[in-house]
Amino acid sequence: MSDALYAVPRTNVRQEDCWFYHTVDLPGTGVIEGHWDLRGMTGQYLGNIELTRKRVLEIGPANGFVTAYMEQQGADVVAVEQPESAVWDFVPYHIRDDKHWNSLIMRKRRVNEQVKNAFWLTHQSLELRSKVHYGKVAELPEGLGMFDVSVIALVLTHMRDPFAAIIECAKRTREKLVIVERTHVENELQEKPLMQLIPDRDNNSYGSWWYFSDRFFTQLCEVMGFRDITVSKCHPLVHGKPYPVTTFVASW
Repeated sequence: MSDALYAVPRTNVRQEDCWFYHTVDLPGTGVIEGHWDLRGMTGQYLGNIELTRKRVLEIGPANGFVTAYMEQQGADVVAVEQPESAVWDFVPYHIRDDKHWNSLIMRKRRVNEQVKNAFWLTHQSLELRSKVHYGKVAELPEGLGMFDVSVIALVLTHMRDPFAAIIECAKRTREKLVIVERTHVENELQEKPLMQLIPDRDNNSYGSWWYFSDRFFTQLCEVMGFRDITVSKCHPLVHGKPYPVTTFVASW
């Protein structure tokens, strides 16, 4: 595989130029608080899968907390993140207001750069070997090869077309596909394969598109040919409060 597929690590990143999605404890720096805190439950969050000597594809690494955990468990990780030129899949509020739309895109690009800086600060501080490919999830280059495990954690809700990402990862997975998501449709609908649109006229949900039912993911994995699908729940902390997420591990 070509080294040209992978980003050159950023060095000498300053903490003030970063934004941390996950809480992380870095040597010489200490605990940096993030939006989500997975400490002490990362294995459960990933469905307690075996990672030793596994080649792992991770979609959306944020500041690298999960990346670091998987590498520390013995995995060889390739993370995929949006390229600098990417436009976030914004819900099209004010789509005809070019000034507002362009301002929104520029703000999000600044945050994305801060998140990337945070990843490289984590990478450098923990002396990680993991590689990063900047590109579109639905159009991964063939040169990345195949993976034993693919992990798509808490990013599908932000995608206008989550199917494309799931299918692309499934095609590249030899053993297990791990999906972690918020499954917030009404309880009586959990057994139906549903996607529920989050944004409405008044809630200004610019960055989130979907809630999913549990059955949506299990049925989709069945359709793709996975023979065994396990479902588990955990409650990471969001701003200090437990928040329910569901983990699906699909095996061929």
